[in-house]
Amino acid sequence: MLDYLPYIVLVLLLFAGSLLEVCGFRKDQVKIVRYFVFTFLLLFVGLRYNTGADWAAYIEAFNTMSVVGNYPRWEPGFVFISNLFYYLFGNYYVFQFCASLFLLYALLKFYVAHTNYPVLSIAIFFFMFFGSIVMAEVRQSIALAIVLLGSKYIFERKSLNFVLTIGIACLFHISAIFALPLYLLNKRISKLSALLLLGFFQILYFFPELLAYLLDFIAPALPGRLGRLAASYSGSIFGNKANFNTGLYYIASVIVCLIVLLQTKNNEKTCFYRNALLVAFIITAMSNSMTIIGRFQSYYMVFGIAACVRIMDEINFKSIATAATKAVLMVFLFVFFMVPFQALLRSTAISELTGRPTNYGCVPYYNVLSYPPEADNRLDWHED
Repeated sequence: MLDYLPYIVLVLLLFAGSLLEVCGFRKDQVKIVRYFVFTFLLLFVGLRYNTGADWAAYIEAFNTMSVVGNYPRWEPGFVFISNLFYYLFGNYYVFQFCASLFLLYALLKFYVAHTNYPVLSIAIFFFMFFGSIVMAEVRQSIALAIVLLGSKYIFERKSLNFVLTIGIACLFHISAIFALPLYLLNKRISKLSALLLLGFFQILYFFPELLAYLLDFIAPALPGRLGRLAASYSGSIFGNKANFNTGLYYIASVIVCLIVLLQTKNNEKTCFYRNALLVAFIITAMSNSMTIIGRFQSYYMVFGIAACVRIMDEINFKSIATAATKAVLMVFLFVFFMVPFQALLRSTAISELTGRPTNYGCVPYYNVLSYPPEADNRLDWHED
């Protein structure tokens, strides 16, 4: 149980912060709660040590790129900023901390501006992307933060500025190019059209091989790095179809998406978040065929979360007080999106990718400020 204690504290803090937001505390009090949660998350994520994934590759690249140049053909923006931190500080963990700070700042800034429940929104994001953007994938976390900060140009309808934002994000992770269609989502579509689109892509749940055939066909035509990545991933374990076990949680997730699409208002103010949620679940359906496609989901789900939490303000049962309705919905959203997070932490099943228990890289949690000697013996996902 002690191995899980940091995660238990984290979950309790996120739950308490989310509940205080919903219970209608004064704005100045809630603001203090938000900054407290933000600080704890920053220390937890930004100062992680040999916990999560990708640390070995990033540390090696950080220490060698200044000598050998563009390490494994990584994006130029990331190479530049990594070398900058190397020459200024000479410590990878300063760089990791600042990257985490940048992501958390972008999340908090966006959710404070666009939702009434920033702590709950960040908690959902944390649970959904804990094993990827949050505790690994540093390059993509920087790209996602840039997209978030540049999303204001979508609402202001400044297409050139948004294209420039995506271009800058691509300098840190090429996957940001797939966030370009976000600009087109700020338009209303009928609820029926949204439901039909969501339903159509569920065919991949039953025939996951269809997308793999399509990618093999178009990969040779993709330009530069995109083509090389498509070819390499399609022939690797990342190109395999998803493992669902019973598939019940995936089905439940689609149902939750349907409820949000049906129950939230479809107006000019909310259509972007609804459409982003729809695209995020379409990408999830596509990742049933090829898990690596799920890598693009964060660019859309980060906005779709705003639609999910908005449902607390738009569902009101007449026989139940509004505050009680919000509290029940908040607990449901919190617990529902926490399911994959706790499943990852508790799973001791042998991972096909690493040959080690699924939770090996996360339990116990290590922090760079204080860690036991055995933390140095933990292997990253690609190490034998």
